[in-house]
Amino acid sequence: MENLIEIVNKHERFEISDEQVHELISQYEDSQIINSIGMAEMPKIIYYLRLKHHMDYKLTARDNDVVISVNDLNVANISYLPVYIHFIEVKNTEIEIEGSISMLPRYDSYKFMVMANNIEQKCEFTDCQMDQVVGESIVEKRDVFKVTIQLKEEPVKIDFYNCVNGTVCSINRINFYRFAPINDAFKTQYCHRGDYLFRTDSKSIFVEKADENKIEAREEEFQAELAALKTEASIKAIKLRKQYFQRLKEKNKPIWVVMDRPNRADDNGEVFFRYIQSKQNIDSYFVINDSCEDYARLEKIGKTVPLYSDEHLLLVLLADYIISSQCNGFVENPFWEDAEFYRDLYHQAKIVFLQHGVIKDDMSKTLNRFHTKFTGFITSTLDEYNSILEYPYYYDESKVWLTGLPVMDTLKNKYSRWIVFAPTWRMNLMHQEWDATKNEMKWMPSCDITTSEYYLRLRSIFQNEKLRKYCKRHRCKLAFKPHPLMEEYMKDIVKDTDVILLSKDYSYKNVLSKARLLISDYSSLQFEFAYLGKSTIYYQYDAEDFFNSHTYKKGYFDYEENGFGPVVKNEEDLVHQICKYIRHWCYPGAEYKKRIKTVYTEKGHACEKIYEKIINN
Repeated sequence: MENLIEIVNKHERFEISDEQVHELISQYEDSQIINSIGMAEMPKIIYYLRLKHHMDYKLTARDNDVVISVNDLNVANISYLPVYIHFIEVKNTEIEIEGSISMLPRYDSYKFMVMANNIEQKCEFTDCQMDQVVGESIVEKRDVFKVTIQLKEEPVKIDFYNCVNGTVCSINRINFYRFAPINDAFKTQYCHRGDYLFRTDSKSIFVEKADENKIEAREEEFQAELAALKTEASIKAIKLRKQYFQRLKEKNKPIWVVMDRPNRADDNGEVFFRYIQSKQNIDSYFVINDSCEDYARLEKIGKTVPLYSDEHLLLVLLADYIISSQCNGFVENPFWEDAEFYRDLYHQAKIVFLQHGVIKDDMSKTLNRFHTKFTGFITSTLDEYNSILEYPYYYDESKVWLTGLPVMDTLKNKYSRWIVFAPTWRMNLMHQEWDATKNEMKWMPSCDITTSEYYLRLRSIFQNEKLRKYCKRHRCKLAFKPHPLMEEYMKDIVKDTDVILLSKDYSYKNVLSKARLLISDYSSLQFEFAYLGKSTIYYQYDAEDFFNSHTYKKGYFDYEENGFGPVVKNEEDLVHQICKYIRHWCYPGAEYKKRIKTVYTEKGHACEKIYEKIINN
């Protein structure tokens, strides 16, 4: 028989139909389906049992709970469905909790309730498109709720309930997501915010008024539990927590931690870091791997700290702001698998996302508030700004800042005769693996990239005899700037050609400044190039596959209607357009010039605007 999990995976990838799944999983016992999928994904179990038996689930009230059964098999109780907590904020004498509810589809009647000391609290509900879907079928409904609870002197116990078909069922499991500052990984785990302490036992959240003695007692209990583990990680956590509390007492300025990529700077983070060195009212640090070439350069600019060093970990705990061009997990959580030792502390810093470029597509799947929790989301154009507010990112105007990118402050035209190819990467050629030697996730090739269509099409252009001769006649030079994720695997692509390989030694800022014409596909570099008044040719031979497989889907920006140059689908048309541009000194045509001129409503002083936004936040 075919592996059950592989059947499920194929179905979720749309490789097999519902009827095919029915035929395949009918060979398995119900208990095998339950054990293979696991009770942690109970709604998925119900869904596949329904497919197997061609019947819906049944709900039966029993002992202050509701039993879920399929084909007379009692699978689980409604009380087993968890509530998910995303955010917990203390604001003066209020605690604001935001989470999502796990529900099966098609209840006859349903109500979710939050109780504080047995008093029902008013909830606000939002559909944030979190439903778990297979094909066109909803497997698990997920509505988002927000509740604000007034806090007083007496302790508060917060409980959650599902009322299904008239039966009130206590929710027996709280799952805390990455931005929630508490969890039940340890018995004595706690969190201190404002004037309050809170903790959980996995079923309830407990809140009490804090004072210095209580905080010290809670911390001593937690450190004692960590000490009993006797692991290297727990001993280190005790040391760092003690250092944190000591340095917190000594702290006399706001701490701003600035970052770009783990092994490379020369992005919006570095530009902003340079800018704030003149600001005496803050204590700023740049974090980057000390084995990379950029480390020594950054040390000459300001205080620079090695990535994943103890000092880096302490700064993340102490920081008021973490300001980065990247939004990967290491930015706000460099603790990785040891994060539970520090969960209460590392969520305190506010995150400002400088971005790597202008967002032109719909990236809400990965950059929505529930995955990122930005205090400041930097945007550069009015269309981009509006798209963040209109698409399901779930940020409001207070969090989306129209300032421009810091790197735009440094862009200046230094015309050369370079025709630069700078395509973006391809997700279908890469996958992530844990690099234990560097303690980080790393993108690795999923295949031999040199045999991919991506590689072969670029290689073919670089060898195109007509283009080579035309460039030589007009004294132009073809250059190739590979995407940082692809660079290591593209070194030989210009072999036996006249093309200049622009390695990481050539900053993007200098490449954009010197290039006369940009050949790209879907890269946001086009916006910085347009900022300089220059045009882009879009080589999009794989548009449909790209948007079906990449990290984002097509958004407000239409390349044909909004682009800063022509769109081509094949090599012949690309060569024709390049030659045409070269004949006209690579100046944009009238229509493209108009688009370039109107894309930016305001230009300049991006670093200053971002600094003021943070200071006044």
